[in-house]
Amino acid sequence: MIKLSPTVILYVLAFFGGASIAFAVQSLRWEADVSAINLAHDESLKKISDKALVDLSEANERANKANSLIAALDDKHTSELSNALANNQKLADDVAAGSRRVRMATADLATCQLSKATTSGTGSLGNATQVELTRTAGQNILDIRSGIISDQAKLEYLQGYVKTIEEAKNGNIPK
Repeated sequence: MIKLSPTVILYVLAFFGGASIAFAVQSLRWEADVSAINLAHDESLKKISDKALVDLSEANERANKANSLIAALDDKHTSELSNALANNQKLADDVAAGSRRVRMATADLATCQLSKATTSGTGSLGNATQVELTRTAGQNILDIRSGIISDQAKLEYLQGYVKTIEEAKNGNIPK
């Protein structure tokens, strides 16, 4: 068996005790550094989260505004279409009842302007500028007119819809 002197034992204990103290101090420093890094990371995540929340809120506000503009656009065009079709139906009812007549004006197709015929040949209608249609023809014309009104209203609505969507996409929605 090896016999150690008390001085060697004391040195060994002092060495391991000092190493333990140094390790404990270093461990505390390391924990402080890790805590500081964790705190900075948490603050960074909080800033990112807050920014994302603000961005999401603004995006939702823009989407809600775009939806309300589209709903207003829908109401406007639906109302206009309904009024135009009701007016056309009233005209059709009047033509069917005989209280109104559908007449076609002659047009100079070269200039697309309404004009009176300046010459009258034999067997012609003379200087007439309008041709009166039968009730059935008048009804057909008003039916065609109804379709045109409906198609134009749909096109105007779709153009407004696309414009509103593009403005919303680009962030140009009026406040």
